[in-house]
Amino acid sequence: MSIGDGESTKAWLKDQPHEVQVAFATRCALRSFPALARESNTVLRKLTLPMFRAVMNAAAIAVKDRHDLSFAARRAEDLLFKSRDSTSSRFFGVNPDAAVSATLYTAKTAKAESPRCANEAASFAFLAISPQVRMSDYFASHDGFSPSFARLYPTAYAFLESAMADFKALSTTIPADIFRRALWIKGEIPDGLSEHYEDLKSFWAESPRTWIFWQNWYEDMLAGRPVDWDFLRQVVLLPDEDWKAGPERIAERISGLQARYLAEKTPQAERIEFVPETGRFRAVPVPVVNPGLLGASLSQVSDALDDALAKPSNGLSERSREAHVLRRTVLKYGNDPQRIEMDLTTIHAALTRQIAREDLPPSEENLALQAACEEGARAVRATHPEIARNRQILSQQAWTEMTPEAKAIVEKALPVLTAISDQSLAEDFGADIPELVNDAIGPPPDWAPRLPGADPATRVFSRVSQMTIILRSSLETLDAVADRLGMTRGEVIGIFLSLVGIGLSLL
Repeated sequence: MSIGDGESTKAWLKDQPHEVQVAFATRCALRSFPALARESNTVLRKLTLPMFRAVMNAAAIAVKDRHDLSFAARRAEDLLFKSRDSTSSRFFGVNPDAAVSATLYTAKTAKAESPRCANEAASFAFLAISPQVRMSDYFASHDGFSPSFARLYPTAYAFLESAMADFKALSTTIPADIFRRALWIKGEIPDGLSEHYEDLKSFWAESPRTWIFWQNWYEDMLAGRPVDWDFLRQVVLLPDEDWKAGPERIAERISGLQARYLAEKTPQAERIEFVPETGRFRAVPVPVVNPGLLGASLSQVSDALDDALAKPSNGLSERSREAHVLRRTVLKYGNDPQRIEMDLTTIHAALTRQIAREDLPPSEENLALQAACEEGARAVRATHPEIARNRQILSQQAWTEMTPEAKAIVEKALPVLTAISDQSLAEDFGADIPELVNDAIGPPPDWAPRLPGADPATRVFSRVSQMTIILRSSLETLDAVADRLGMTRGEVIGIFLSLVGIGLSLL
């Protein structure tokens, strides 16, 4: 079976479960979004957020259908319906009003099973991007995707090809996986729409802090990149009064969600505090539960390191990174169980990797050092349940590679972070950020214990997220930090929100 005209599409949708209907309608509606750029900025400002809300809510339902999301879909539909009266269908070329209709019917499909609404969403999306062609007329006069039609109406052809690809994929895979495929079958927006999308991006660029989250999500959908649906669910479930207040309010609420979510994803057994007397932040570790056991574990690690360094044939020296980190841990972080656990876990992984690759020999001393690091980390987890829980959470994270642009932002933020941190925290930032940016820690072998990537990333973004939460919750603290840095409130918050965004993008 194939789809194309309205009747065959509707017949196929009728036999599909609700989430498949929603996924198909959502992706069709997303393809029509560039048509919005034909509207004035005033209308764009009124329509863009309600449309994003409706289509994101629908996508979340397609991935994991839930009652609370269906109720949110109803409210999203209501807000979009009330916002659409300013659109116009009097355009030659793309039709923004049809794009709004496609999104409305997608919201209708999301709130309750409806093959008819899903079909209407697809039909209006097609009309939005190619109003000079009626889909039914095309299929009545052509047998399939003919070359002549492709030459005459390349944008319409690209839409139909992409919709057909979704149909085939949804017939063999779960709806959640369809969003991991590029929105357009050839991987990019067709020429007939790309100019309009550039116009839409120009509108977003006029207020980047307001629209950057939505632009990033849309481009993730375009490219088929994986997204965190649990976090997006939190976004679509924001209170209705916030959505009605407009895009700036929602941007503010999303930034708060992002900071808290990043803190949850990068847990640390410590708390970040702002000290008004010094005007700086500090990290306060959890108390040591069993000092004797922890001290004995560190002594064992220190002795094993001395034994490994005593023989040059073991391949380690005082200048090696492993020796540097372990010496620093023993001397500086003896009362910080979270840092001890992270450092010992990191060095254990590094030794495992190097021995597996034969960069280091599997000598008795090297294996003893490897075992001492593992046993020390286990001892910390055994006596500090919160650290054990943190490791379980962190072991499920897979940090992705940082882009050159993100590295530049993090590097530029280093002097800011050190200026508003006490000496110990500033030294940590000074050591962790260069290591994070230079990607000094490679992945362990497949058979080694799974780790969250570089623990410096966990420390940096956990602390940044907690600092962001404090700055957002206290104007007094924000003013003190801004005064110390010689910046405005907005500049300070902008730096921290950029860092939080980078942290989330790496998860």
